[in-house]
Amino acid sequence: MHELARDIPGARFEDPEHELGPADRIKQELAERLAAEDGLDPLKALREIPGAIRYSLSLPTEDYTAEVRELQSRLAAAGYEPVELRNGWLDGGDGQGITARWREPETGVIFELDYHTPESWQAEAAHDAAEHANDPPPPGHLVRPHQTSHRARRTGRCRARP
Repeated sequence: MHELARDIPGARFEDPEHELGPADRIKQELAERLAAEDGLDPLKALREIPGAIRYSLSLPTEDYTAEVRELQSRLAAAGYEPVELRNGWLDGGDGQGITARWREPETGVIFELDYHTPESWQAEAAHDAAEHANDPPPPGHLVRPHQTSHRARRTGRCRARP
């Protein structure tokens, strides 16, 4: 993914240390899927867990639409299969930006790609921080809420910022 976006001017992957979802959430989702469907192949179920792999990319505001289209075209040309596209700008949901789900051609793994502007990324970070300001840290983690990244707070992967 990083290679496909490398030469897009101003593109920046946000919070790359949290591109892989939290193991406990993935395990729980996998267990629920396997319990809900007899005979489901565990690898197939694992490949399709939403948000297990998520990239957050901010693109320059002035080139946002063109750059989203460019990266979508690059993914398709590289053999990735589009699975879902949610436009937070139009859907009126609580999120800003665009979330695209793609299936990796060789493994069948589904990943998410969140497209943001620098402003929408900051707005999401502020929203998440406010929403989780009073959440206790996970067991065994001694961090203060202002020391964690917003993605970590949203996904339960709290790590102290330097």
